[in-house]
Amino acid sequence: MKGAQLSSPSAGQHDVRSLLMGLHDLRKSQVDAAYWASFCELVAALCRARAGMAVQRAGEGWTVLGRGGSDPAWLGEAWIGLVEDVAPRAAANGFAYAPTADNRGEPRLFAAVRIMGAADALVLLDIAQQERGMLNELLMRAMLVADVGGRGAPEAPGMALAATSAEALGVAHRGTDGDLLAMLDLVAQVMQTRSFELASLKLANGLAAHFALVQCVVGWNRGGSMYATAVSHLEKFERKSENIRRIEEALEETASEEMPLAHPPAEGAQPGGPAHMALCESLGYAQVCTLPLRDKQGNVESVLLLAFPAVVGRLPESGALLLALEMLQPWLADLHQRDRWWGRRLAGWAQGHLERFVGPGHPWAKAAAAIASIALLYLVFGTWNYRVEATAQITTDSTRMVSAQFDGRVEEVHATAGDPVRAGAVLAVLDTRDMRQQEIEAQAERSRYEAEAARHRAEDNLADMEVALARLAQADARLVRLRDYIAHARNVAPFDGVVVEGERKDLQGMPVKKGDHLFRVAQVQGLYALLHVPERDIRDIQPGAGGELSLLSRPDQKIAFELSAVIPVAQVKGRRQPLHADGRMLTPPEPWWRPGMTGMARIDVGERNVGWVLTHRLVDAVRMKFWW
Repeated sequence: MKGAQLSSPSAGQHDVRSLLMGLHDLRKSQVDAAYWASFCELVAALCRARAGMAVQRAGEGWTVLGRGGSDPAWLGEAWIGLVEDVAPRAAANGFAYAPTADNRGEPRLFAAVRIMGAADALVLLDIAQQERGMLNELLMRAMLVADVGGRGAPEAPGMALAATSAEALGVAHRGTDGDLLAMLDLVAQVMQTRSFELASLKLANGLAAHFALVQCVVGWNRGGSMYATAVSHLEKFERKSENIRRIEEALEETASEEMPLAHPPAEGAQPGGPAHMALCESLGYAQVCTLPLRDKQGNVESVLLLAFPAVVGRLPESGALLLALEMLQPWLADLHQRDRWWGRRLAGWAQGHLERFVGPGHPWAKAAAAIASIALLYLVFGTWNYRVEATAQITTDSTRMVSAQFDGRVEEVHATAGDPVRAGAVLAVLDTRDMRQQEIEAQAERSRYEAEAARHRAEDNLADMEVALARLAQADARLVRLRDYIAHARNVAPFDGVVVEGERKDLQGMPVKKGDHLFRVAQVQGLYALLHVPERDIRDIQPGAGGELSLLSRPDQKIAFELSAVIPVAQVKGRRQPLHADGRMLTPPEPWWRPGMTGMARIDVGERNVGWVLTHRLVDAVRMKFWW
C-alpha cells in the first residue's frame, strides 16, 4: 500500500495522535482497495470499534470498498441487513446508529457515518456496548475524519468535495494535530451538557482558553435580533449594561453582513463596521473578529465573537474550529429550542410551518394579510345558520291547584314540591278540632229545636211550632256545612302527577283562609316550551321555525322543538319586555323532565350573511342612537 500502512491497529496499540497522523498521511495515497482497507482500520481504532467497513451505494445495492478492524466477522455478515435502516438518517444528519445484538444475544451498536467526498458512501462501525456512554464523542471523531482526500478519490455527482466550510479550509491538510484534538475534546464536553446556556458558556470558555482570547462571546438570534447568550469567564452578566449593548451591536452588524468581520482588518475577514470600531474603543480590545454561523436554511442563526489581546495581520487558520462549530451548531440549536418557554417553542414551530407556505421574511405579516383577505371574502360572501337566543321554561296545561276549603290551620303536611303523587293521596290535613266542637254544638241545638217543635205541636200552638221547625232546619243546614268542612279537611291529589308548588317547611302549622293555595300538582304530559324572546329579535321569529333547547339541569342534552305560536304582545319581565312563543316538543318526554324547569333555547332563523350576523345589532344600536 502506498502511504501509511498499519497492521490491525487498535485503541491499545495506537494513541489518538498517532491515528490522526496515520489518517493525515493516508490522504496523500492513491484511493484504491489498500487505501480503503487502511482507512477502515484507522477509523475503527480511532472510534474504539471492533471493526470498520466502507460501503458505497451502487444502483439498488451496495458495494464494499474496504474493511478492517480487530474482529470484522460479525460486521461482515450483519451489515447488509442493517444498512438500509440507518442510511437515510446518516445521509440527512451525517451519522446514525441502531442498537442490535449478534447471534449469541450480545448487545452491539451498529453505527454509520457519511463519508464526505464520495457519492453515497458510508463508513460502518461495530461498537461495543460498553462504549455507549462515549458514543457521541466516538461518532464525532468519525465525522471529523470521514472524508476522502487521496489522489483519484471518487467525486459525488452534483456535490463539490468542499461540502462544508471546514473542508474548504482543509481540516486534515492545514489544521494542526493539536487544534484537531482540542476541538474534538471541546465538542465532546459541550455535547455532554444538557442546558443551552451552560453549553454556550462551556464553548465560549473553551475557545477563549485554547486561542488565548481576551473575550469570547456566543450570540444567538432571537426574534430577528442577536443577543449575547454566553460571555467567557462570566456565569451571569447584566444584559442592559453598556458593554453588553456594544457587543450585541457588533453581533447584529455581522448578522446583517452575513460574513466574517474583523477590526482592525485582518486577512480572512472583511473590515468591521462602526459597531466593531466602537466595541474596540470602548472595551479596549486590540482586535475583534466575528464569525456568522448558519442554520439548515442558510440563515444566520448565531455569531461567534473573538477578542484578541494583540493585533494579528491574519486570523489563525483553524479548519478544526470551523468544523467543530458546524458540528455543534445543530446541537446548540436543538438545546436552544428545548430550553425556551413553551409559548416561544410553539411560536417557533408555527413560524417554521408558516414559512413553508408563505416563504421566508415576515411570515406572520404575510399570514395575517392572507387570513384578513380570506376573512373579508367570507364576511362578504359567506353565510351562517343564524339562530336567535331565548330563555325557555318547560310548562304544561295539565295542572291543578289544591286550596284550603275553610279558615283554619294546617295540622299535617304529607308532600312537598318535587314529590310524585297518586290520585287521592293525602297532601295536607287541616286542623278540625274547632269544627268538631261546632258540630257538637249544632247537634245540641238541633235536639233542642226538635223538642220545642214537638211540645208546641202537643199544645196545638201552631205558630210556635213553625218557628221551632224553622230553627231546626237552620241547625240542620249548619250541621251539614260543618260536616262537609270536616270531610274536606284532608286535601288530596286530584290525579297522578308531581307536586310543583308547596313546601312542607312553609306549610307546616301555617294559618290559612278559605281559598288559599296550598299545592300545585302537574301531570308530566302535554309538556311544551314557553320561550321568552327578546323584543329586538322577534322580527326574525315565525311559527313553524325549529330549534333546540338545553335545560340547566342537563346542559349536555339538546331537546328539539318547533314553534307552534308566537304571542304578539310584549310582557314585562324584570327590566325587559320579551315576547312569548310556544314550542312543541319533538321528542317524547323523559322521566327527569319537570314542569317549571328552565334553560336556554336557540331558534333557527335560516341562512344569513356572515357580515350581517356579526354587525346587525351594532347597526340597530347606531340607528336608534342617531335616529337613522
